[in-house]
Formats: sequence, C-alpha cells, structure tokens
Amino acid sequence: MSDYTITNVAAQTVVSTIQTSTLADFKELFPIWLPKVYQYAMSIGATIVGAPFARYHQFDSEVVIIELGLPISGNVIGNGDFAQHEIPATKVFVIEHIGPYDNLNKAWSALANALKEQNLEYNGPCWESYITDPDTEPDPNKWVTKLYQPIK
Repeated sequence: MSDYTITNVAAQTVVSTIQTSTLADFKELFPIWLPKVYQYAMSIGATIVGAPFARYHQFDSEVVIIELGLPISGNVIGNGDFAQHEIPATKVFVIEHIGPYDNLNKAWSALANALKEQNLEYNGPCWESYITDPDTEPDPNKWVTKLYQPIK
C-alpha cells in the first residue's frame, strides 16, 4: 500500500449489477459477474471509460451487498440484472494497493486506521477499482487496485 491521498471525484455513470451474498461467499461473485457486466456493456455498445469496480453497499459479518460494474459515458437501458447507476461526486480518501487481491483486506484495514488517525468520517459506500487486468498481467504481485472511501 502506498500513501493516501484525499481528493474530489466527479460523478460517474456506470453500468452495473447489484448482488447480495454472505461474507463467506461474496468473493465468488467477481469471476461470475464482472465478465457478465462487460459482456452486457459490449452488447449494447456502451463506451467503457475506466477500470472495473466493486462498490460495497453493505459489508458485515452476515450480508454483503456489492455492486460490480464499469464506468461508462452516456446512458444505457437496463436489462434484468444490469442497470445504469451513478457513483456520486464526492470527497474521497484513496489508497493504492499493489499485489494480490487476497491482500486487499489488509489494505482496507490500513485505510480504516489512517482515517481514524486523521479523525475523518465515512460518508457513503466505499469501492475498489481494479486498475490492472489480470488477463494482461499474470503476476498478481504487480496488480494495482485503488481503494476509495468517501469522507465528510
């Protein structure tokens, strides 16, 4: 994990799916739903303008409600599991994690500790952007993930 930054992000239109799982099983959603979101975006001619993401609407010991999607430009028409949503403009605390996805929990813990040290308050669902495509970079030690936590 590198140092943190605090910045403002613009509102971003996304095409995504929102899924509910248990804490024990939520990681199984990624290899199923991120490719499906991509396939749906391509099938409707959406213009992808950023990295895939996971946004955590609820994350506790019993339930994980997760939004998996892609930033797009323009508008899309939803279809069953897929819909257009927006990540709102907000002030965010950002850290960059370099390494395997299995270590993201350590990066989130470091982010939480840094927020506490800075006396910053959470302000909405956090998200991860998967900057490195594992299909083009096979070495998980080189994978870059940005973690975003909206703050007040």
